[in-house]
Parts: sequence; structure tokens; C-alpha cells
Amino acid sequence: MRTTERGSHPSKPFGTEMTYNHPTDRGIDSLDQRHLMSIILFLHENGPSGKMEIYDAVSRNASMPKRLGALMELNILDSDGNLFSLTEIGRDIAVKLSDIEDRLSMEHRP
Repeated sequence: MRTTERGSHPSKPFGTEMTYNHPTDRGIDSLDQRHLMSIILFLHENGPSGKMEIYDAVSRNASMPKRLGALMELNILDSDGNLFSLTEIGRDIAVKLSDIEDRLSMEHRP
């Protein structure tokens, strides 16, 4: 699925079309949406959690249901209707993100 937006992207002149691929078509860029990595890391650290727990810890932004849906579509999250949890792929990604976060934290310590 591809969507097109007319607009003023810095590298595109006004009136030209910008084409965006569906999140599942973009590889690692799929995780570039705001809060996606935070959701993954939260579930990695806290285990299966309800929506309100995730919202309280990550963000109460109105787009959070869309973010959870995007992660489910990417097969990173699963839900039983009450709780969200990481899939096997999600757990693998979470471990790598956590390692990156730890490494960056060590690099910035005095």
C-alpha cells in the first residue's frame, strides 16, 4: 500500500508528490515513527502490559493506538485483547535495541 502526499518537503518543490511506502515495506525505517522503540523497550523491560500501562509509561498521545497497531502489523507485538506482548521477532528486536541503548549510555558517561 502506498500513500501520496502533496506538500512542502524540504527537498521537494511545492506541488510535487512525495510517495511513502507502507511501514512494512521500509525495513528498519518501520521503527522510525515516534514512540515505537519506546513501546518495544517498555514491553521488553516490563513484560505483557495493558494499553493504559503502556500509555502511562510511554505517552498519552492520541496516536498511540495507531502505534500499537503498526507494531502488531509488523509482527513485533501481539495482543490477546487485554495485554500486549512482544512476539519472538519483537523480543529479538528488543534485545538489540536494549544493547544499543546500553552502549550509547556507556559512551556518554563521564
